Amino acid sequence: MESLLEYENNVYLDMFHNDGLLVMAEGLGIERIFLNFIKLFCDATNLVIVVNTHEAEEQFFTNKMKETSPESYQYITKITTETHSQNERAQAYLKGGCFFVTSRILVVDMLTDRIPIEYITGILVYNAHKIIDSCQETFILRMFRQKNKKGFIKAFSDNPIFFTKGFSKVERVMKNLFVKKLFIYPRFHIDIETELTKYKPEVIEIHVGLSENSSRIQMALLDILNVLLQEFKGCCSYIDHDFLTMEMVISRPFDQIVKAQLEPVWNQLGSKPKQLISDIRTLRLLLYYLTQYDSITFFKMLNCLKSHEKDIGRSSGWMFLDAANELFTKAKLRVYGTEMRNYVKPDKKKKFKWSKENRDMAARIVSESPKLKVLKEILEEFSGEENNQDEINILIVANDDRTCSQIKHFLSKNRLTRKIGNGSAKAIKQFDKFDVTDEQKSDEKEEEFIVKMILKPFGVSDPNDRQVDSKLSKMVKKLDHKNKEKESVTLTQMVKNTTSKESKSSSSSETSDESSSCDEAQPVQNSDTNFVGKNTNLFLSALEGGTKQKISLIRLLYDIMPKYIILYDSQLWFVRQIEVIQCLRYKNPMRVYFMMYTNSSEEQRYLTSIRSEKESFEILIREKANMIVTEEQDGKLDIPNNTDKEKETIKDQFNSRKGGMPSVSQESEAPKIIVDMREFRCELPSILHKRGFHIEPCTLEVGDYVLTPNISVERKSINDLIESLANGRLYNQVNAMSRSYKIPVLLIEFDPKKPFQLNSYQALASSEISPQHTSSKLSLLTIHFPKLRILWCSSPSETAEIFEELKANCPQPDTETAMSIKTDQVIEDEDLKYNPVLRDLLLKIPGINSKNVLRVITKVKDLVSLCLMSEQELSDVLENSKSAKLVYEFLNTSKKDEALNSMNNELDFEDLDNFYAFDSKKTDSADSSKKNILNVNSKRSASTKSKPKTKPKSKKK
Repeated sequence: MESLLEYENNVYLDMFHNDGLLVMAEGLGIERIFLNFIKLFCDATNLVIVVNTHEAEEQFFTNKMKETSPESYQYITKITTETHSQNERAQAYLKGGCFFVTSRILVVDMLTDRIPIEYITGILVYNAHKIIDSCQETFILRMFRQKNKKGFIKAFSDNPIFFTKGFSKVERVMKNLFVKKLFIYPRFHIDIETELTKYKPEVIEIHVGLSENSSRIQMALLDILNVLLQEFKGCCSYIDHDFLTMEMVISRPFDQIVKAQLEPVWNQLGSKPKQLISDIRTLRLLLYYLTQYDSITFFKMLNCLKSHEKDIGRSSGWMFLDAANELFTKAKLRVYGTEMRNYVKPDKKKKFKWSKENRDMAARIVSESPKLKVLKEILEEFSGEENNQDEINILIVANDDRTCSQIKHFLSKNRLTRKIGNGSAKAIKQFDKFDVTDEQKSDEKEEEFIVKMILKPFGVSDPNDRQVDSKLSKMVKKLDHKNKEKESVTLTQMVKNTTSKESKSSSSSETSDESSSCDEAQPVQNSDTNFVGKNTNLFLSALEGGTKQKISLIRLLYDIMPKYIILYDSQLWFVRQIEVIQCLRYKNPMRVYFMMYTNSSEEQRYLTSIRSEKESFEILIREKANMIVTEEQDGKLDIPNNTDKEKETIKDQFNSRKGGMPSVSQESEAPKIIVDMREFRCELPSILHKRGFHIEPCTLEVGDYVLTPNISVERKSINDLIESLANGRLYNQVNAMSRSYKIPVLLIEFDPKKPFQLNSYQALASSEISPQHTSSKLSLLTIHFPKLRILWCSSPSETAEIFEELKANCPQPDTETAMSIKTDQVIEDEDLKYNPVLRDLLLKIPGINSKNVLRVITKVKDLVSLCLMSEQELSDVLENSKSAKLVYEFLNTSKKDEALNSMNNELDFEDLDNFYAFDSKKTDSADSSKKNILNVNSKRSASTKSKPKTKPKSKKK
C-alpha cells in the first residue's frame, strides 16, 4: 500500500481525532483513506463494524488488505447468511476485528443481543450520502448510540452534489449519523491544490471538430429540444420553471429529475406532459448517439423512430417541425452521401446488381469517425518513439462497452494491435472482454441483402433486425478484407453489439469460449506490421457500468501504471484519479491524451459537471458556517429520557379521559411488537423503533407483525399487493391469519413519494369495473373473510401511529406463541372454531348475545332444530327463561306487532293490522268531523244571511 499524500494525511488525522462526516471531491482517493482506517482497527482488541458498502467495494478493500497486510487480513470477516449461521455469528463477533455485515443481518443481531453492542469499538460508514431518516443504517446507528456512549462513528462520502438536494440535507444526514463535525475537502482546497500541482501529468488536449452534417444535426436536435421544453413549461405547473433550462436537459438526466419531482402528482398529469417527458428523453439519447457512435447506428435509430406509425401517433408532434426535417435529411447524407439524390429504388422483380455506387456507399458507411482518426494517429506516434523500457502499458478509456467494442475492432482491422501470443495475459484478458465475433467469410448474396435493407425507404418496417445486423457485420468484414491496401476502417461491424442486447450476449458468449481455447490462433496480423511495438501492452476499459466497473478500473489503473492514457471519453472522477496516481508515483511520468468534440453536447456535459460540483461545495461551506449543532446531537448525553418524560406529562395534562384525576407516575415497559425477519428490508421497523417500540425479530409463518395476542398484521406495498392478488398468495395468508387470530389485519402501505391513491383518475372516471381490477379482488377478499380489517396508510410514519393506537391498553404478545403458529394450525379458541357467518346470524336473534351464543352453537344441531324447540327446551339451552322467551316469541309468533314489541317495547297495539285499521278509522273519523264542522258552519252562515238585522231590546230596570 502506497503511503498517503500530504493532504490525505491531514484528512486522516482530522477523522482519527474526531467523529464526523467527511465530504471529498470525487476521485481524490477517499477509498485509500477508508482503507487505512480498516487497517488501523484490524486486530483482536477492536470490534469495528463497516456498513453501507457495495459488494464490489468490499471485495476491493479485502483484496487490498490481503495484498498489502496479510497479518491484518485475518481479522477481516465478511458475514452473510450463507457463510455464518446465528451461533457462528455470535462467536465471530467475540473474536474481534473488522466486520463487513449486511444491514439486515446487523439489525437483527443487535435487536437479539447476538452482538455485544456495549463492546463495539466503533462504526465506519461508507457512502454516507445515502443515509436517510428511515434507512437500516440509521436504525443501526441509533441502537448503537443508545447502548454505547463511547464508541466512535466516522462517515465518508465523495458525492457532494447529493448533500445539496432538498432543505438542509447535510444537517439531516449528520443527525442521522449522530455526528457534530463536518469536514469538507473540495478540489480547490489549498492543501489538495498544492499537492496535486507538484507533479502534474503531461496532458495533450486534442479538440476534435464535428463534421458539417453532424453540426447541423446537433443544432436541429437542440432546436427541437428547446421547443419541447417551452411546451412542457406551458402545460405543467407543478414544477419550478426556473429549474428547466437547456443546460439541465443536455447535461443531466432530465427525465429522472422531473419524474422525481412530479411523482406525488404523477397520476394527476395528463397524457401530454408525460409524452413530452418521453420525447425529451428520446431526443437526449439521440444527442448522445450523435457524438458517441458511428453514423449507421444513429441512422438506424432515427429510421426506427420514423418507421413506426404508432410512435408518430403518440408523439408530441416534434417530427413535423422544420428542424426535424433537417435532422432526417442530414442523417441520410451522413450515410448515403450526395449519391442519394441520383439513387433509384431497385426493382424487386429484377436481380440485384452490385454496382460501383452501392460499393462506394457501403464503404462510406463503414468509414471511421473523427475521434478514431485521431486515435490512429496517436498510436502511430507511439510506434515512432524509442522506448528503452522493458514493458510499456497503454490504457484507452471510453465511456461504455459499446464504444470500447468499436475501438477494439477498429484497432484490430488497422493492424494497430500486436500479436496476442507475445502480449501479457492480463492485457489479453482485458482486451478480449470487448470481442464480439470472430472473422468469418461472407458471400456476395449477404452483401446484396444488406445493401437492399439499407437502401429501402423509411416507411418499410424492419422485422428481422438481428438478421440484418449480423449480415451487415459480415458485409463490413468482407469490404474491409477487399480494401486492406487502402486501409479502410470498419466501424459498423459493431452494429450487432449495439442494437440488441440479446444478440450481444449470445455472440459474446460464443467468442469468449473460442478465445479462451485458442488465443494464439486468432486472426491477428503479424508483429512486424504492427504500429505498436513488441514491448507494449494495450488495455481497453469503460468508464460507466456502476460501482463494480468503477472499482475495477481503479484497480487496473493502480496495477498496470500506464505510461500513456488515451481519454477517448472523459469523466471528472477519472481525471482526478490520474492526478492522484501521478503524485504517488512521480518517478514514472505519464502522458495523457484528452480528446473531446469542440462545441458539442459532450463538451457541455463535462463543463457542467465541473461547475455543479464547485457550486455544491460552495453551498456546503455556507451551510457549515451557519449550521446549528446541539450538544446532544452525537447521542452521548442522556437528555432524550427527560424529554420523553416531559412529553408524557404534556399528554397527561391534555388527556380528557383522566376526569380531573391526578396522574400517577408508573414506569411501564416499552410496548412490544413482534416483527418477521423478512420485514427488516423495509423502513417500518426503523420508524417503530424510533417511536419507542420494542422490536422483537423472529421468523413468523403467519403474519408480518404481531401487535397483541389477538391482532396480526400482513403488510403489503402496492406492487406486492397486486402480485399477491394475482397469484393467490394473499388469499392463503389471510386464511391463515383468520384461523389463528381474532383480528386479522391487512395493511396496504403506499409510498410517501407517490399519490395516496389505488386507482388512477382514468379508472375512476370509467363506468365499468373489471373483475380483474385490484379493487374488485379486494372486495371479494373481504366477502370471503368477514373478520378481515384493512388499513390504508399513506406512509410508514402513519402506519407507526396507527400501530400505537391499536396497542393502547392491550396485553403484550408472546414471541414463542407467535413463532409456534403454523399456516395449517388453528388455535384452540372458542370464537375461532365455528363459522363466523353463522355466529353473526345468531347474534341478530333477540335473546341471543355474546354470552350465550356458544351454548346455542354447541347444543343445537342446526337452525331448523332451533326453530322447532319449545320454550322450555330453549330455557334449558340458554339457562335463562327471559332470553328463552324472547327467542321463542321471535321464532314462533306470526304477529308482527308482538315481534316488534319484544324487540323494543315501543308499540301499544296487539296487532299491526289493528294498528293500521285503527289508524285508518281514526283518519276517517277525523275527516267526517271536519265535514260536520264545515256543514254546521255553512248552515250558520246561511241563516245569518237570511235573517234581517234587528236592534236589541233594552231591558227594564
